[in-house]
Amino acid sequence: MEDELLIVVTGSRWYGKAGVVARVLSEYSQANVRILHGACSRIVKGEEVSADMLADKAARNLGYQVEGHPADWTAHGAAAGPKRNEEKLIARNPHLVIAFGTGKGTDGCVELAQQAGLNVRREP
Repeated sequence: MEDELLIVVTGSRWYGKAGVVARVLSEYSQANVRILHGACSRIVKGEEVSADMLADKAARNLGYQVEGHPADWTAHGAAAGPKRNEEKLIARNPHLVIAFGTGKGTDGCVELAQQAGLNVRREP
C-alpha cells in the first residue's frame, strides 16, 4: 500500500520493557502502520516474551497491521536469523527500523539496516 508506513522491529528475546515498546510504537499512530518483526520469543510463566512479541501485542492494540517473520532454523541453521533479517530489511525496504535493546542479532540487524541506508531508531 502506497501510503503505508512500514516499520521493522528488531530486538532481543530478553527485552522486557513493554511500556517503552508501546510508547514508541504509539508515536506513529497517525499513519497507516504495518509492523514487521522476527517472531523471536522465549516463554516466561506461560507467555511469549521478547521485543518482537511486545511489539506484536502493542501494534495490534494500536490497530496496526502486523507480520511476524520467524527464522527457518531447520533449513538455514545458524544463518537463519541473519537471512531472515536480510529478507525483512532488503526485500521490504521499510521506512524505519526500530531496535529495542541490544544483542548479537539486534546489532547485526541494525548494522545491515544502516548499510542499506535505512532510517534506524535505537531504544534502550
